[in-house]
Amino acid sequence: MAPLGLDAIPVQVLCRHAGWQRIRDKIAEADGGLPGELEEYREHPDLAELTG
Repeated sequence: MAPLGLDAIPVQVLCRHAGWQRIRDKIAEADGGLPGELEEYREHPDLAELTG
């Protein structure tokens, strides 16, 4: 549990940085496996629907 006693805080993403969106696009296009240079992002919460 987080220091404030909250497990999660709901958010709605309205905009992503262009560079981050390019990373998301590459992962979405990877079709099953992550290219080696993107492996470090596997556990990132913003990619859960793409990598999970």
